Formats: sequence, structure tokens, C-alpha cells
Amino acid sequence: MNTHFIFSSFFMREKINIDNDIIKKYCLDLQSKDAGKFVTNYGGWQSSDIRGYNKELSELIEQISHKMNHVKSILGLKNNVNISLGNYWININGKGGFNIPHVHPFSLVSAVYYVNVPKDSGKLVFENPIQQHDYVMKPDTVETFNGINSGYWNVEPEQGELIIFPSWLRHWVEPNNTNENRISIAFNLQID
Repeated sequence: MNTHFIFSSFFMREKINIDNDIIKKYCLDLQSKDAGKFVTNYGGWQSSDIRGYNKELSELIEQISHKMNHVKSILGLKNNVNISLGNYWININGKGGFNIPHVHPFSLVSAVYYVNVPKDSGKLVFENPIQQHDYVMKPDTVETFNGINSGYWNVEPEQGELIIFPSWLRHWVEPNNTNENRISIAFNLQID
């Protein structure tokens, strides 16, 4: 019997070899100057949107831009389609800080780079976009969880790791259970 997988999603993850100390210093310096905003963060700080060129983050942004060819291939987009950086912001969550379930509207893909990730500082959780999934797939009936039978997918991020996913994929970050800051930078990318 031929099996066809439909309506699937994805996420990509890769360790990035860049100077993380420069990025961490930039994030903490910005926190001291910017009151930030409240969007999805509870008990933490989220910077105002950052747009355009940034010297301290230029190498990271360049790495993300290079990954867009792979994203275009996964999504089956035409070669002449350009995916460009829209906005980005910094998240700093101390003990108890977390991000509520959300999506990133008006973007094609989103990315998050983990600047500082203490052990037990909260997983990134993706929700199955098929809303009816939990009505029929009971966790106690599953032998081995995979991308088809899971209601949620937990990712334990690592310091220096970049994760890219479709912006429509609902996600959140669990509370930070440590006394050290979890620092990440989130990016929205869109079709020009």
C-alpha cells in the first residue's frame, strides 16, 4: 500500500559556531537600556523589535540567511523567491520566566538562537497543528511517539543552537527553573 504523509510540519536545529560572548554581552547591554515590551513573556524581559543591520549580531543573521535555501527546498518554493529578515528581539527569562503559547503572524518561518541555556531552564514545546489530534490519539495507546502521533514535541535547546520552524506552528517555552538567565534571540523571516 502506498503511504502519503500530508499536512506535516518541521523544525530544524543546528549548533552555530560564532562568538557567543559578544552576543551575550550585547543582549545584557540592551536589557539595561530598553524597557522592553510585553508580548508572550511572563516573568521575563522581551526587547523592543530590532530591525536592520546590527554589528554584534551580523554573523548570526548571515548564518540564518544561508539556511533559507534549505527552508525554500523543504517548503517547495521557487528559486526566485526571496526570504528576508523581518524583525528580531531578545528574550531574557530569569527564574520562573516563560513564554505563553503563540504563533508568529505575518511571517513564513521563525528562528530562535540560544545564547545562554542553563540546564533545566525550560524546553521549547511545539504543538501539533492538527486541532482534533488530541480527541482521537490517546498518549497511553502509543508505543513510540513520532511526528505523526504526538500532540506535542519537546525540544531541549542547547547553548549556541539555532532552531528554525514554520511561524504558524504554535509553541511556547516552559518556565526557567534555575537561578541563571535563559537568553535567546527570536527572528521572523518573510517572503519579500
